[in-house]
Amino acid sequence: MNYVFETERLCFRKFKSADAEMLFSYLCEVTTILCTETKF
Repeated sequence: MNYVFETERLCFRKFKSADAEMLFSYLCEVTTILCTETKF
């Protein structure tokens, strides 16, 4: 199960505005980068 994808899906369901989508996309990218860099 992809945690990031599930979180994204739930978030988009709650927030419909473009600003919220943009903000969450940014947070998602940062989270992915952090996960990738810490797991090596």
